Amino acid sequence: MNAAHRRVILMRHAHAQWSAWRGSDFDRPLTDKGMQDAAAAASAIAAARPLPGLIITSPALRTRMTASIVATELGLANCAVQAIDSLYNASADTIELELRRAAIDGTATLVVGHNPGITEAARLLSGNAKLASMRPAQWLSGILA
Repeated sequence: MNAAHRRVILMRHAHAQWSAWRGSDFDRPLTDKGMQDAAAAASAIAAARPLPGLIITSPALRTRMTASIVATELGLANCAVQAIDSLYNASADTIELELRRAAIDGTATLVVGHNPGITEAARLLSGNAKLASMRPAQWLSGILA
């Protein structure tokens, strides 16, 4: 794989506390279901191949929890997960920029983000402007040219 084509995986964070949550948006944790869904998504990513060698994530608690669960399920070291401040509620353009900065030739990179930016990035990546809004823990893989 050359520098012009990098395998990427886009993932929306798993289901987080919402209606009963009294803290800041940034500090919302995953629900029990969200933790289970993140593990299930990791299993699906493992089956689909290739495995990511790097996970970049928003620094929000729910995205970091999702990324940590995925990394653990995939057998990745803790250093394979990097929180990037600009990915918190990032636009599709910011997600693409951070993927380009982080992507390593020959290694898939997974980004865990928030809607609406992660869905917009998935639409751009897939070339499908009508792609439905990504659900919690949903992921999509493709090539970043």
